[in-house]
Amino acid sequence: IIAGANTYLELWNKEQWESEKTISQEQAWQIIESLEHNG
Repeated sequence: IIAGANTYLELWNKEQWESEKTISQEQAWQIIESLEHNG
């Protein structure tokens, strides 16, 4: 997997990418829920 923006690119192992993506999605939901409860 190649990920990045503009001139910044990273090469990721597919398994590591899936793991990181799952963690990021969980963190995003936690942030959204926190904003809903505090907003």
